[in-house]
Amino acid sequence: MDNLVILKGVILIIGGLILFFGISYFIYYIFNRFGKQKNGKIAGFVTFAFLILFTTCVNVISGFPSFFFKEYFFFKSSAVKELKQMDLVLYDDFKVLKNEIGGFTSYIHTFELKISKKDLQRLVGDKELNANKVMIEFEEINSNGWKKVIVDVEKNILTYEYIMD
Repeated sequence: MDNLVILKGVILIIGGLILFFGISYFIYYIFNRFGKQKNGKIAGFVTFAFLILFTTCVNVISGFPSFFFKEYFFFKSSAVKELKQMDLVLYDDFKVLKNEIGGFTSYIHTFELKISKKDLQRLVGDKELNANKVMIEFEEINSNGWKKVIVDVEKNILTYEYIMD
């Protein structure tokens, strides 16, 4: 699955670059047709730089572009980082089964991991089982978001949900 995700990411990046070069060249071409070749080069370069900066840096301000790319660039290290925020650590190897990011009015991030028996026993510990599932909730103090981890004891699957209103 990781190879497919990397392939999709590479295709997305190459397609975006082709689109950005195409838009920039089109602007240059319009200026060039009117005899303003120097202005066309400047306008094309500025347009290309703006498009690149918009898709890579605006996520700091609004999160908009990263919303589209985050699903494609989710790896094991990303899962470890998310779980570490809830003080949950996986010591053994695991497999990412599913990763979904969505939401229209709110941000929703869900992923599933196939974890080892040792990590399962350590995470469940003495917690009360509810229909072979254990739920661990974590509410963020400074936002309208909460995180929930559900551990399926029978299937050794850890489901992580993050919802932010």
